Amino acid sequence: MIKHPSQIGRERAFRFILLQAVVVSLISVACFVFWDVQQALLLLIGGGIAVLPNLVFVALTMGPAKGRGPGQLAQAFYRGVTIKLLLTMLLFAVTLALLKPQGVAVFVGFIVVQLQHWLAPLLFQPKQLG
Repeated sequence: MIKHPSQIGRERAFRFILLQAVVVSLISVACFVFWDVQQALLLLIGGGIAVLPNLVFVALTMGPAKGRGPGQLAQAFYRGVTIKLLLTMLLFAVTLALLKPQGVAVFVGFIVVQLQHWLAPLLFQPKQLG
């Protein structure tokens, strides 16, 4: 069965989000081994603050494109970006207000996930034909 290009893109996006979650989890485990459990959990929470909005963004914007015009696609994208930003701000506000983290572990986890966006083109190159 031939997959629609939007379905292929959605699958790649979800695989990338899974990769983000795995990487931040592995770094959190290393932080637990070399430092302490509190910093490891804060790092994991920081990574979650980045991964969860990415997941919501993909779910909202990478639906089936069949029968949707460019205006509808752009509107879905802008809605998804807005919700992603608001959710990120909300998660940071709640985390900082409730946990009052000491140190930078929350921000390190967040930044680790964000830096992975730069690696995406290298990791998910389309297969060459021929």
